[in-house]
Amino acid sequence: MGKIIAVAQHKGGTGKTTTCINLGASLCDMGKTVLVVDLDPQASFTLSMGINPLEVKNSIHQVLVDPTVDIKSNSITNQTPLDIAKERYAKGEINKDQFMQIKKDLED
Repeated sequence: MGKIIAVAQHKGGTGKTTTCINLGASLCDMGKTVLVVDLDPQASFTLSMGINPLEVKNSIHQVLVDPTVDIKSNSITNQTPLDIAKERYAKGEINKDQFMQIKKDLED
């Protein structure tokens, strides 16, 4: 049975997204399977992973309220934050400085 770790705080600017990024990446590095569910209405984690929430077919809202929407078919899998950053850099969506900043943030 897996473990559930929740990172929650009503106040903004407390490091929730940064904690999730680093905790998720660290667990992946340890060989763990990780599912991060971004419940933030501002989609901070989603954006930090290089995913445009406006281009996602279904949001977590649809998964939670519509029983016909399957969470597995609406999940993005098998990519680390660094993998996503590399893809975005290769596509020209981010520049070298942005890529290096993401890489540095993930290493810290």
